[in-house]
Parts: sequence; C-alpha cells; structure tokens
Amino acid sequence: MKKAIVLLGLTSAMSAFTGCSKDEPTSPETVGVQEYTINSIIAGGDTRTALDTETLQLSWLKGDKIKVYTGDNGIFTEYTTENGDGMFKGSVKPVLSSSLSYVAVYPDGKFGTVVDGTKPIEALRITVPKDQKYEAGKGPVGAIPMVGIWGDGDESVLFKPVGSALRLPVYSAVEGTTLTSVAFQFQSSSAGNVGAGEIGLKSWALDEYGDYSSPEVYYKRTDFAYGEVTPQVTVTGDIALGTTAETATDVYVAVTPGNYQGGYTVTITDAEGASMSKTKPASSSIVALMAGRIQKIAPLEYVQKAPKFTVVENPSDNTVVTATLDAEQELLPNATYQYWVEALSGGMQGSRWSQASDKIKLSSGTTSIVVSDIELSKLFSQPKEGDKLRFVVEASESGTVYTRSYEYTYHKAVSGEVKIDRIDYIEGNVEIFFSAGEELLKNAESSNVLFNLSSEEWTASPSDVWLSDAGDVVKWNNDTDGFGVRLVIPLSAFGADIPVGTYTLTVSVFESASDFDPYTSSSAEFDVYNG
Repeated sequence: MKKAIVLLGLTSAMSAFTGCSKDEPTSPETVGVQEYTINSIIAGGDTRTALDTETLQLSWLKGDKIKVYTGDNGIFTEYTTENGDGMFKGSVKPVLSSSLSYVAVYPDGKFGTVVDGTKPIEALRITVPKDQKYEAGKGPVGAIPMVGIWGDGDESVLFKPVGSALRLPVYSAVEGTTLTSVAFQFQSSSAGNVGAGEIGLKSWALDEYGDYSSPEVYYKRTDFAYGEVTPQVTVTGDIALGTTAETATDVYVAVTPGNYQGGYTVTITDAEGASMSKTKPASSSIVALMAGRIQKIAPLEYVQKAPKFTVVENPSDNTVVTATLDAEQELLPNATYQYWVEALSGGMQGSRWSQASDKIKLSSGTTSIVVSDIELSKLFSQPKEGDKLRFVVEASESGTVYTRSYEYTYHKAVSGEVKIDRIDYIEGNVEIFFSAGEELLKNAESSNVLFNLSSEEWTASPSDVWLSDAGDVVKWNNDTDGFGVRLVIPLSAFGADIPVGTYTLTVSVFESASDFDPYTSSSAEFDVYNG
C-alpha cells in the first residue's frame, strides 16, 4: 500500500489517498479494518498583496487530525497523522462531495448556511477560533483552517489555508518579563467580518443543480462568506519576552481574511496580571488581509506605567481595604490615573464599582486609597461574604492604557447596634423608625433581620415580610438622614386579627442566615387602636 504523505503548506501542491490491497498481509489488530491513507501537501499563498505581508508557512505536527468527507449529509470522518509527516490514516473511505472532487478540512469543518452579502447560501464552513494557544517559535498552532481538494487521478492532496494571521513581535527592557496573554479587539470596518469565527467558502456553495461547485480556494476576500464572527481574538500561554526589538518574541494570531482598516486595540497581560493596551487607529484606505497571508506588525515594547500599590486589609476592621502607593512610585504629570473595584466571583461577577458611571480619578497628591465595605454597598448590589474582588488602578498616557490589579476577599461588616427610635401605628400599618451602625444596616440580608411582634397572647415572626421579589434582600427605604431606616409594615402581616392593645416590636439582626442568637436587637412599644 502506498504511504507517501506530503504536508500541506500555503503554496501550490497536491495530495491523494490510497487503500490497502486485498492481497496485502494484515496484522491481527487490523483484521477486518480497511485502512485508507491520504498524502498531504500544504500550499503556499499568492505573493501579490498591497500590504507588507509574508507567506504563511505551516507544517503538520504529530497527532494532527483532519476531517475527511465520507458520506452524505455533510458527514466528515477523522484521519490522523501519527508521526506529523502528513500521512493521514483513517478507516472510512472518502466519497466525492460533488461529481468532480473529494474534500478534507483541517482541523474541522461542516456544510451549512452562511451569508453572502444578504443572501444565505449553503457552503463549506470552517472556523478560526477566538481562543488560541501560544507555542514558542511556532505560528498559530491548530488555529489556521485549511481545506484539501483532490480527484481520482491525483497522487496527493492539496491543502490551502483559508485563514490569515498577524505576527506581533513583543519585547520588554525588563529582563525576565513573561506574558500570559495577547488579545486583539478589532474595530468594525466597511467590510466587517474581522477577527475570529466561521468562514464559508463560496466556491463550495451548492450550484443550481444541488451539487457543490468547483472546489478551488482563492486568496481573495470575494471568495468568502461568513457565519458568526467575533472581533475578539486571544492568544494565551507562557510568552517569554526578549529585551530589544531585534530579539522580540513573535506572537502569531490567526484571524479571518477580511478588511482590517477599522483598526484594533491590542492588550498584553503579564504574569503579575498587569496589562498594557495600545490602539491602532483606523486607516483611510482598505487594509485587505488575504487567506494564507501574514500581516507583520511593528515591534511593540511592553512597559508598565500604572503605579504600584500595596493592598492590605485593616487588621482592626477586615471590611476596610487600604491601597497605599509604594514609596518608589510617583504619579506622572502627563498621565491620567483612575481606579475602581470589580467583582471576580459571586452574584456580582463582572460588575464594576465606581462613582456614577465613571472611574474614580486620582489626584497628584494621592498616596493611599481606602475602599470600605460601606462604599461598595452604596454603589452596586451588596457583595457577599467571601466574594473575590479586584482593586484596579489605571494610567493613560498618549493613547496607551496601563493597568495593575490586586485581588482580595470581601468581608461583610457586622459591627454596630440597632436602635428603634420610634414606632407608630397608622391606619393598619406599623411605621418603624430605627437606626444602626452603618455597616450593620448596609450588610443585613433578609434572613438576618427578624421583626417580632408580641403580646401576652401570641408572638409572630413573619420571615417573609419585606423581602424582595428574589426573596433575598430586606426592603427598607432610606428616607431619613444618615443611616436611619423607615419601614412601613402592614399589621396584617403579623396576623389576621390583632385586637386593640399595647404591643412590643423587636427588631433583631443576625450575623448570618444560620445564626440562632441575634447579633443585636432592640424593642419598643406601640398601641393598636380603633379609627
């Protein structure tokens, strides 16, 4: 059986498959299994382009898998190159996807609907992933989709890339700097459809007779239609940086072919969680990135201008966190500084705390920032005990944004005392005015506050009074100054028939939902009367 396989590149080449002969000897492990082998060549891209681009050179890796068309209804079967030599083996025979050719895709593909302008068409769909892995010294491993086409008379299969790539050299003057991610956010252009997502090959659309048309892949944007496309692409890994532009580390990012004239923002994040974001503005002319091409970006130096803070909890009050500017740091006169707190876990995950809709500005004389539990509760829904929060400080200078972040655990305040100031009975409602330590009021949850109405005859503890629709927040109204609270409770909540008389109402606050003894409580009398 013939077993010569050639890797598919981004240049012109071809490949094919062979099957085992019936009179060839078989090992016990392969008895009854027909093995098919596909010989693969990776083709090279067109060199004519208006951009300073390079031809994308790809090669197979040990264990790489392709999907081969092996049946009706878009059925693809997996073939594997065990040695990375481009010799792909499988056990299901390929079938013609049209009257003319066979097809294989890397790493995966399917037939389905994409949009050509405003017209939906059935085409071969393959995907550029938005989450990609970095491997030192290599291109976008496994992220550039390719398609291979061959006929009955071909000796090899030609694979051509239908994705493009960016090559960003990154370096840092600080020796030993390592990045964990490089992320691109592309801005929309007149053509759109840039970033990552599904590419539809229009040359593989169904023709008027219901067959797939000529299966050639060209390096023109007009050959592609698109399915779902996102403008974000992120490469992650341990990216060790060189220290000069000449020794910069190349980071490759696979992208869809398209018009990139809208510009982009690239954000690089280091191993300490600090990041730098730089924006390339839109171009006045079309920036066409063709399939099988690499766009080289000018080397980018990673620096960090966000000041260092030391973030610690107050040992006497673990609900207060203080961020203190490190002694060797200073705020630069030409930079703008801001800070905020964001939630990393819990019900508020992804929420940002800041004043109004903006971040809080730092003045030139700032040396420390105090973030208290009470400030957080004023500005977004209350975090829960043990939630993970992140303090972020940001510097902006000449269009580049620098950030440092510090994670810490949120602790809920339980200090303070509750005090009932007055209780009035008005037209069937109990109106309560009470006050408490500010942390206590701001952090009390529905299961932590108990209203107990008692007389000599009975005691009522309505656990479902004054809960929100979600059943987890006490409904109180901050109608009075300071931290006073005014509550109006229908007396009927405590019982159907409450006779005229004098009653005692107790307000109790518990540290957590599972406590049986109140942290603090207060009681006061009021009269129920006719009229």
